[in-house]
Amino acid sequence: MAHNAQRISEHLMSTWQFLSGESRPFAPLPGEAPPPYLNHGFYLPIDIQGTGTHCGVAVLLCHDDAIAAATHMLGMAASDLSEADVNDACSEVCNVLSASAFPELSESNHLSIGLPVALDATGYADTHRSSRLAAAYQSQHAGKSLYVMVYEPIVPAAAV
Repeated sequence: MAHNAQRISEHLMSTWQFLSGESRPFAPLPGEAPPPYLNHGFYLPIDIQGTGTHCGVAVLLCHDDAIAAATHMLGMAASDLSEADVNDACSEVCNVLSASAFPELSESNHLSIGLPVALDATGYADTHRSSRLAAAYQSQHAGKSLYVMVYEPIVPAAAV
């Protein structure tokens, strides 16, 4: 089913601004080639109830974006952040940005949403190999990169 990529891009932009305090555009990625793995990867497993469809949304953040989100969300200086703080913030970024991508998955209101799971480079490659990339969005600004990918079906990879 086709969805309005512009509307989803705008929703991702406003959501990222809420999470990080930074305004920057998102745009659909053409084709089915996966973006490169970045420093912080998470995916959110989703089931469309009553269909047997298992899908998910993966989010990849560069280190600078992870720090920007963590400092903004937690109200802490970057120097005071622990690795656990950054991972918690990235997990929440995955959770909230995924909601922007839900229209790519189903028009159904019957989604069963799991918890965000950390995804290392190997897990990301395995996920892409075993799943179909239904849609991908990117935001690149001042040398920083952020990707949101919708997979259907998704095969959970080993968590890190």
